[in-house]
Amino acid sequence: MSRSATIHARARLPWLALCALAALLGAGCSHMYADPGPNPSHMVVRARAGVTQAQVDAAMERKAYIKSFLYFEDYSAPLWDLRAFIPRADGQLTPLLPLKPVANAGGLNLDAEAEFLAPAGDYPVVFLLECSVRHESLRGPVPSVEYVYVITWRKQLKLELCAGCRKEVEPFRDGAPRP
Repeated sequence: MSRSATIHARARLPWLALCALAALLGAGCSHMYADPGPNPSHMVVRARAGVTQAQVDAAMERKAYIKSFLYFEDYSAPLWDLRAFIPRADGQLTPLLPLKPVANAGGLNLDAEAEFLAPAGDYPVVFLLECSVRHESLRGPVPSVEYVYVITWRKQLKLELCAGCRKEVEPFRDGAPRP
């Protein structure tokens, strides 16, 4: 091997190490969702809910301390997220793989449908329906962004999900009040 070939091979070594590290990190992130298995169940989750502008204003006063507009403040319309999880033995929640997510749907009212892939079986599923507001404050030398939660609904249902089946649920039918 010539001297120039050796130098080029050594120069590629850091790039190969970086690529290997990126591949390992990517493989570690692939288990972020519950493994749906070879023949997953399709779970369709429907949700209807709403908040009032008074609830949004109260949350902003309580969490972001906005009582007057003496400072430059900006906040978004209400944002809605609908997610599904499988509880683990250690108390943590493993998210189900979203096929049709509801994330950052805007407005005071939500009428949405999300779809998730879930492993077949008989187990509890935790559903979260959250409404938040993106708040940007220009009070200091550097703008800061935070999400202020207006309301969070959590519901756990024990479901029987068969392989390859489609299951439709509406977990917040009785628990998510309308304005």
